[in-house]
Amino acid sequence: MHCMQERFLKDIANHEMQILVDEDTYRHLRFRKPGTICMGFDIVTWPGYLAISGDMGCYVFSRVADMFAFFRADRKKVDSGQIEINPGYWAEKVQAEDVHGGIKNFSLEVFRERVREWIEEREIEDDGLREAVEEELIERHFDFEHEAFDAAISFEHNGDHPFQDFWEVSIREYDYHYLWCCHAIVWAIAQYDRHAQGKFYNVQLGEPFDMGNRKENHDGSRTN
Repeated sequence: MHCMQERFLKDIANHEMQILVDEDTYRHLRFRKPGTICMGFDIVTWPGYLAISGDMGCYVFSRVADMFAFFRADRKKVDSGQIEINPGYWAEKVQAEDVHGGIKNFSLEVFRERVREWIEEREIEDDGLREAVEEELIERHFDFEHEAFDAAISFEHNGDHPFQDFWEVSIREYDYHYLWCCHAIVWAIAQYDRHAQGKFYNVQLGEPFDMGNRKENHDGSRTN
């Protein structure tokens, strides 16, 4: 998570805040580096909801009347580069998620870790079985979650199926774009609060800006 935070702070290092709407819980804030939409994002709130959309995805959350209060963190920590997020709890409040990434995705590394844990937790000492698991499951490449599950559940050694209940295990991890957007929400609210106290200077008013259609770039962003 620490690396994720460093990457996020680097991505938004030159962002400026643009206030389009600011009327009680009705807000529309825009953050982007001047002259480009790369890594740019908008945050819109209305009673009970907060939506973030832009280059790194689109998510809608709902929990309390003023969602800024729900996501607001210690501004001093945010200003010092410590952005604390709660991706698990916040995921429970998601009403709509990005079609390109979602909240969690299959992870080959997580699958391999869970296979090793499965063997260790059951204290399996059969060297032949361990070698077979290494060759047929851990060293294999799987592109999709169902492929990994099918391989594990159907794995057989000397008539035994040690992974027959493996489907109960989660082999997903939080999507990079979802985590980025969680960081962006906390950071953006801190910038808004700073502006409210007259301590944020890169603020301007302007017309709505069309983010346009997005495609994924090598750096993980989505642009025209």
